[in-house]
Amino acid sequence: MNVLFLTDSLGYPREGLDAAQGVDVWPYKVSLMLNKTRDSNKLNLFFDARPGRDSNELVKNRDKHIKAFQADVIVLQIGIVDCYARALTKVEAKVLPALPFIGKLTKYFVKKYYKRIVKFRDMSYVNPSDFRDNLVYFRDGLVQTEFIVLPIAPASDEYRLLNPLIEERVVQYNQILKSVFSDMYIGDCYNEENAVDLFLPDNHHLSRKGHEVVSNKVHSVLMKRCNCEFGLLNKASQNRE
Repeated sequence: MNVLFLTDSLGYPREGLDAAQGVDVWPYKVSLMLNKTRDSNKLNLFFDARPGRDSNELVKNRDKHIKAFQADVIVLQIGIVDCYARALTKVEAKVLPALPFIGKLTKYFVKKYYKRIVKFRDMSYVNPSDFRDNLVYFRDGLVQTEFIVLPIAPASDEYRLLNPLIEERVVQYNQILKSVFSDMYIGDCYNEENAVDLFLPDNHHLSRKGHEVVSNKVHSVLMKRCNCEFGLLNKASQNRE
Protein backbone atom coordinates (compact mmCIF):
# COMPACT_ATOMS: atom_id res chain seq x y z
CA MET A 1 0.00 0.00 0.00
CA ASN A 2 1.30 3.45 -0.94
CA VAL A 3 0.55 6.33 1.40
CA LEU A 4 1.46 9.87 0.32
CA PHE A 5 1.62 12.74 2.82
CA LEU A 6 0.99 15.79 0.62
CA THR A 7 1.28 19.07 2.48
CA ASP A 8 2.18 22.71 2.38
CA SER A 9 4.74 24.13 4.82
CA LEU A 10 2.69 22.91 7.81
CA GLY A 11 4.20 19.48 7.20
CA TYR A 12 7.70 20.93 7.24
CA PRO A 13 10.21 21.07 10.13
CA ARG A 14 11.16 24.52 11.35
CA GLU A 15 13.73 26.01 13.69
CA GLY A 16 13.01 28.23 16.65
CA LEU A 17 11.35 28.19 20.05
CA ASP A 18 9.11 25.13 20.37
CA ALA A 19 9.39 24.57 16.62
CA ALA A 20 9.20 21.11 15.13
CA GLN A 21 12.43 19.46 14.07
CA GLY A 22 12.48 16.60 11.58
CA VAL A 23 11.39 13.95 14.09
CA ASP A 24 8.58 16.17 15.41
CA VAL A 25 6.61 16.90 12.24
CA TRP A 26 3.27 15.15 11.99
CA PRO A 27 3.93 13.12 8.77
CA TYR A 28 7.05 11.60 10.33
CA LYS A 29 5.30 10.93 13.64
CA VAL A 30 2.47 9.16 11.81
CA SER A 31 5.00 7.12 9.85
CA LEU A 32 6.62 5.95 13.10
CA MET A 33 3.26 4.78 14.38
CA LEU A 34 2.42 3.04 11.12
CA ASN A 35 5.79 1.31 11.03
CA LYS A 36 4.91 -0.42 14.31
CA THR A 37 2.06 -2.31 12.66
CA ARG A 38 2.39 -5.99 11.99
CA ASP A 39 2.38 -5.60 8.22
CA SER A 40 4.49 -2.47 8.03
CA ASN A 41 6.80 -4.12 5.50
CA LYS A 42 3.91 -3.89 3.02
CA LEU A 43 3.52 -0.16 3.62
CA ASN A 44 5.25 2.37 1.37
CA LEU A 45 5.28 5.89 2.79
CA PHE A 46 6.02 8.98 0.68
CA PHE A 47 6.40 12.60 1.75
CA ASP A 48 5.88 15.68 -0.40
CA ALA A 49 5.84 18.92 1.62
CA ARG A 50 6.37 22.26 -0.11
CA PRO A 51 6.33 25.75 1.38
CA GLY A 52 3.84 27.99 -0.39
CA ARG A 53 1.88 25.12 -1.91
CA ASP A 54 -1.64 26.03 -2.94
CA SER A 55 -4.40 24.32 -4.90
CA ASN A 56 -3.15 25.80 -8.19
CA GLU A 57 0.00 23.75 -7.71
CA LEU A 58 -2.04 20.61 -7.07
CA VAL A 59 -3.70 21.12 -10.46
CA LYS A 60 -0.40 21.82 -12.18
CA ASN A 61 1.37 18.78 -10.72
CA ARG A 62 -1.43 16.22 -10.53
CA ASP A 63 -0.69 14.34 -13.73
CA LYS A 64 3.02 14.94 -14.20
CA HIS A 65 4.14 14.45 -10.62
CA ILE A 66 1.62 13.38 -7.99
CA LYS A 67 0.12 10.51 -9.99
CA ALA A 68 3.59 8.97 -10.22
CA PHE A 69 3.42 8.04 -6.52
CA GLN A 70 0.51 5.70 -7.35
CA ALA A 71 -0.87 6.50 -3.92
CA ASP A 72 -3.60 4.33 -2.47
CA VAL A 73 -4.06 6.97 0.22
CA ILE A 74 -3.24 10.67 0.10
CA VAL A 75 -3.21 12.56 3.39
CA LEU A 76 -3.76 16.12 2.16
CA GLN A 77 -3.03 19.36 3.99
CA ILE A 78 -3.76 22.41 1.86
CA GLY A 79 -5.61 25.71 1.94
CA ILE A 80 -3.98 28.36 4.12
CA VAL A 81 -1.92 29.74 1.23
CA ASP A 82 -5.06 29.84 -0.92
CA CYS A 83 -7.32 31.56 1.59
CA TYR A 84 -5.09 34.01 3.46
CA ALA A 85 -6.33 37.57 2.92
CA ARG A 86 -3.60 39.61 1.25
CA ALA A 87 -2.71 43.27 1.01
CA LEU A 88 -0.91 42.77 -2.33
CA THR A 89 -1.28 40.42 -5.26
CA LYS A 90 1.58 38.05 -6.10
CA VAL A 91 2.69 40.30 -8.96
CA GLU A 92 2.52 43.45 -6.83
CA ALA A 93 4.43 41.80 -4.00
CA LYS A 94 7.18 40.84 -6.44
CA VAL A 95 7.39 43.98 -8.58
CA LEU A 96 6.66 46.93 -6.30
CA PRO A 97 9.45 46.35 -3.72
CA ALA A 98 11.99 46.35 -6.55
CA LEU A 99 11.01 49.82 -7.77
CA PRO A 100 13.00 52.85 -6.51
CA PHE A 101 11.07 55.02 -4.04
CA ILE A 102 7.77 53.27 -4.85
CA GLY A 103 9.05 50.13 -3.16
CA LYS A 104 9.82 51.94 0.10
CA LEU A 105 6.55 53.85 -0.07
CA THR A 106 4.56 50.65 -0.64
CA LYS A 107 6.28 48.93 2.26
CA TYR A 108 5.52 51.87 4.55
CA PHE A 109 1.84 52.09 3.66
CA VAL A 110 1.28 48.31 3.76
CA LYS A 111 2.91 48.09 7.18
CA LYS A 112 1.08 51.12 8.58
CA TYR A 113 -2.36 50.40 7.12
CA TYR A 114 -2.20 46.63 6.65
CA LYS A 115 -5.55 45.81 8.28
CA ARG A 116 -7.39 48.51 6.37
CA ILE A 117 -5.82 47.48 3.06
CA VAL A 118 -6.65 43.81 3.65
CA LYS A 119 -10.29 44.60 4.43
CA PHE A 120 -10.61 47.03 1.51
CA ARG A 121 -9.06 44.76 -1.13
CA ASP A 122 -10.69 41.60 0.24
CA MET A 123 -8.59 39.21 -1.86
CA SER A 124 -6.70 35.96 -1.64
CA TYR A 125 -4.20 34.26 -3.94
CA VAL A 126 -6.88 31.70 -4.91
CA ASN A 127 -10.50 32.82 -4.79
CA PRO A 128 -13.19 30.47 -3.38
CA SER A 129 -14.58 29.47 -6.78
CA ASP A 130 -11.16 28.56 -8.17
CA PHE A 131 -10.27 26.77 -4.94
CA ARG A 132 -13.32 24.52 -5.32
CA ASP A 133 -12.63 23.90 -9.01
CA ASN A 134 -9.00 23.04 -8.28
CA LEU A 135 -9.94 20.54 -5.57
CA VAL A 136 -12.58 18.87 -7.72
CA TYR A 137 -10.15 18.56 -10.62
CA PHE A 138 -7.48 17.13 -8.34
CA ARG A 139 -9.86 14.64 -6.69
CA ASP A 140 -11.47 13.46 -9.93
CA GLY A 141 -8.13 12.69 -11.52
CA LEU A 142 -7.20 10.25 -8.74
CA VAL A 143 -10.19 7.92 -8.75
CA GLN A 144 -8.33 4.96 -7.22
CA THR A 145 -7.06 7.03 -4.33
CA GLU A 146 -8.57 7.32 -0.86
CA PHE A 147 -8.15 10.78 0.69
CA ILE A 148 -7.74 11.94 4.25
CA VAL A 149 -8.10 15.72 4.20
CA LEU A 150 -7.07 17.99 7.05
CA PRO A 151 -8.93 21.23 7.69
CA ILE A 152 -7.18 24.56 7.65
CA ALA A 153 -6.23 25.10 11.28
CA PRO A 154 -8.30 27.52 13.37
CA ALA A 155 -7.09 31.08 13.80
CA SER A 156 -5.80 32.08 17.22
CA ASP A 157 -6.90 35.34 18.86
CA GLU A 158 -3.58 36.95 17.92
CA TYR A 159 -3.92 35.82 14.31
CA ARG A 160 -7.37 37.41 14.14
CA LEU A 161 -5.97 40.66 15.47
CA LEU A 162 -3.23 40.69 12.83
CA ASN A 163 -5.48 39.78 9.91
CA PRO A 164 -9.12 40.90 10.22
CA LEU A 165 -10.39 38.45 7.59
CA ILE A 166 -8.47 35.30 8.56
CA GLU A 167 -11.17 33.65 10.67
CA GLU A 168 -13.84 34.25 8.03
CA ARG A 169 -11.60 32.88 5.28
CA VAL A 170 -10.60 29.77 7.23
CA VAL A 171 -14.26 28.92 7.85
CA GLN A 172 -15.22 29.57 4.22
CA TYR A 173 -12.42 27.52 2.67
CA ASN A 174 -12.87 24.69 5.16
CA GLN A 175 -16.50 24.48 4.08
CA ILE A 176 -15.28 24.08 0.52
CA LEU A 177 -12.85 21.33 1.55
CA LYS A 178 -15.69 19.55 3.32
CA SER A 179 -18.09 19.88 0.39
CA VAL A 180 -15.56 18.48 -2.08
CA PHE A 181 -14.17 15.63 0.01
CA SER A 182 -17.24 14.84 2.15
CA ASP A 183 -16.51 12.09 4.68
CA MET A 184 -12.84 12.15 3.68
CA TYR A 185 -12.56 15.52 5.46
CA ILE A 186 -11.63 15.25 9.16
CA GLY A 187 -13.21 18.41 10.49
CA ASP A 188 -12.59 17.56 14.15
CA CYS A 189 -8.81 17.44 13.76
CA TYR A 190 -8.25 20.39 16.10
CA ASN A 191 -11.35 20.11 18.30
CA GLU A 192 -11.06 20.99 21.97
CA GLU A 193 -7.56 22.34 21.51
CA ASN A 194 -6.50 25.87 22.38
CA ALA A 195 -5.45 27.39 19.06
CA VAL A 196 -2.69 29.43 20.65
CA ASP A 197 -0.95 26.22 21.76
CA LEU A 198 -0.98 24.76 18.26
CA PHE A 199 1.21 27.34 16.57
CA LEU A 200 4.55 29.06 16.61
CA PRO A 201 4.68 32.84 17.22
CA ASP A 202 3.95 33.40 13.50
CA ASN A 203 0.40 32.10 14.24
CA HIS A 204 0.62 29.89 11.19
CA HIS A 205 3.13 27.08 11.43
CA LEU A 206 2.53 24.22 13.84
CA SER A 207 4.33 23.99 17.17
CA ARG A 208 5.45 20.66 18.58
CA LYS A 209 2.06 20.52 20.30
CA GLY A 210 0.32 21.20 17.00
CA HIS A 211 2.22 18.44 15.22
CA GLU A 212 1.39 16.04 18.05
CA VAL A 213 -2.33 16.83 17.82
CA VAL A 214 -2.38 16.39 14.04
CA SER A 215 -0.32 13.20 14.04
CA ASN A 216 -2.53 11.50 16.62
CA LYS A 217 -5.68 12.39 14.71
CA VAL A 218 -4.34 11.40 11.30
CA HIS A 219 -3.10 8.08 12.61
CA SER A 220 -6.43 7.37 14.29
CA VAL A 221 -8.42 8.22 11.16
CA LEU A 222 -6.07 6.29 8.90
CA MET A 223 -6.45 3.17 11.02
CA LYS A 224 -10.25 3.45 11.02
CA ARG A 225 -10.52 4.23 7.33
CA CYS A 226 -8.38 1.26 6.49
CA ASN A 227 -10.87 -0.93 8.34
CA CYS A 228 -8.48 -3.80 8.73
CA GLU A 229 -6.24 -5.30 11.38
CA PHE A 230 -3.25 -3.17 12.40
CA GLY A 231 -4.22 -0.48 9.92
CA LEU A 232 -3.23 -2.09 6.63
CA LEU A 233 -5.44 -0.93 3.77
CA ASN A 234 -6.14 -4.16 1.92
CA LYS A 235 -8.85 -2.78 -0.34
CA ALA A 236 -6.73 0.02 -1.74
CA SER A 237 -3.64 -2.11 -2.16
CA GLN A 238 -5.65 -4.64 -4.17
CA ASN A 239 -6.38 -1.88 -6.69
CA ARG A 240 -2.66 -1.86 -7.52
CA GLU A 241 -2.31 -5.64 -7.92
